[in-house]
Amino acid sequence: MNRLAVVGTAVVVALTAGCGSSRDEPNEAAISWAEQICQTMESGGAKLSRLPQIDPANPRQATASLQAYLGSLADSIESVSIRLEQAGPPPVTDGQAAVDRARTTLGTIRTALGSARDKLQQMAAGDPESFRKGMQDVSTGLAPLGGAANPIADLRANKELDAAFAHAPACQRVPGRREG
Repeated sequence: MNRLAVVGTAVVVALTAGCGSSRDEPNEAAISWAEQICQTMESGGAKLSRLPQIDPANPRQATASLQAYLGSLADSIESVSIRLEQAGPPPVTDGQAAVDRARTTLGTIRTALGSARDKLQQMAAGDPESFRKGMQDVSTGLAPLGGAANPIADLRANKELDAAFAHAPACQRVPGRREG
C-alpha cells in the first residue's frame, strides 16, 4: 500500500515539477506559453496533493477512495494534455518536438492509469484476498510512473523552455517545483 502512495506522490511531483531556475533569459512569448501550462498544473496539483485515505481493513472504502484519486489524476493529466494543445507550439526552437515528447509521456501515463482503474473495478467488493491481490496488481502497473514518466521534464529538456518555466510566475507557485 505504501508503494502505491509513493507512486501517486511521484506522479504528482512529476506533473507539478514545472519550475526552477535557469541562467538563460527566456523570451516573453515563451514565458507566457509556460505560464499557461503552469496554471493548469497548479490547479490540478492542489487536488492531487490530497492523497486518498486507504484502510486495508475496509477494502470497499479503500477501493472507492483509490478509484476516485486515480480518476482525479487522470482528469489532471487530461487537463495538461488539453492545455498543451490549446497553447499551440511553444515559441522556441524545437518547441513542438518537446511538446510531442510530453504528449507521448502523457499518453503512457493515461494508459497506466486506465489499466489501474480497470484492475480496481475487477476486484471483488469486500473480499480481503481479492483486495490484496488487486492492490499488488495496481501497484505493479503504476510503478513505472514513479520515475520515468515526466511530461514536464520532456518540455524542460528544451533549454529555452526550461528558462521560460523558470521565469513564469505561475510556475513559482506550483508545489514540488524543481530548484536549481
